[in-house]
Amino acid sequence: MSGLGGTLMQGMAFGAGSEVAHQAVRGIMGTGHSASGHNEAQSSPQQITEPCMQENQNFMNCLQYNKNEISMCQSYLDLFKQCKGQF
Repeated sequence: MSGLGGTLMQGMAFGAGSEVAHQAVRGIMGTGHSASGHNEAQSSPQQITEPCMQENQNFMNCLQYNKNEISMCQSYLDLFKQCKGQF
């Protein structure tokens, strides 16, 4: 039971950390969309409305791959911030 409970808690912690990271990126991007809302760029990959969408996606993929360890993705975050500074 403790193994299953530990796995469950770890999964919940990962999910919460992932949402925190996504909210942080949404704050940086200034989209203001909630986690339950979908924007057009998410539902239609052909319509890119955000000039830094690729940098954002690279950062999010890095976070997912590295289990939300933001220090491992700092270079992607820096590129995203640099892109946002241009617009």
